[in-house]
Amino acid sequence: MIRSLFALIFVAAVVLAALTTGHAQMVKTEKFDIKGDGGTDYLTVEPATGRVFVSRSFSALDPKSGDIIATAELEDTAPEGAAADGQGHIFVNNEGNVTVVHQDSPDKYTVVATVPTFPGAKTISVDPKTHNVYLFQPERGPAPPPAPDAPPPAAGAGGRGRGPRGPIIAAWFIVIKS
Repeated sequence: MIRSLFALIFVAAVVLAALTTGHAQMVKTEKFDIKGDGGTDYLTVEPATGRVFVSRSFSALDPKSGDIIATAELEDTAPEGAAADGQGHIFVNNEGNVTVVHQDSPDKYTVVATVPTFPGAKTISVDPKTHNVYLFQPERGPAPPPAPDAPPPAAGAGGRGRGPRGPIIAAWFIVIKS
């Protein structure tokens, strides 16, 4: 009886090992220099075409070559996020507006609308079933006043001193219906 139990455990272990090693994959990494100055604040993929979009205003990349295929001019030169709806629209979040970019062809893009949202909103997502666009942003009250002898806030990235922030007084959930 014990031999049968050990044999069963051994067979189960061999089967489990075969199943898990059969699914192991090699991962290949490629890096592409997309040139330009400034950082990239977002990256999103258009599921229908496989094009990759990055900030620097708006740039469409070929994911196989890393080549910049097209650009579109946005009102804001430092967008914070983007999402694609799988139907030829890319929604670029500009911290207070969402710019709607239409994919006329895999290599041509046109700005078709600017939708006001909420100042500071950065998080953006698209529901793949309804194609609705969602944003979230907390609203802050006034920052507490600094002590009279406090030094000015230290400069952060880009030379901006952020200083103290006020308490969160509300939270906004924004829906742009397609």
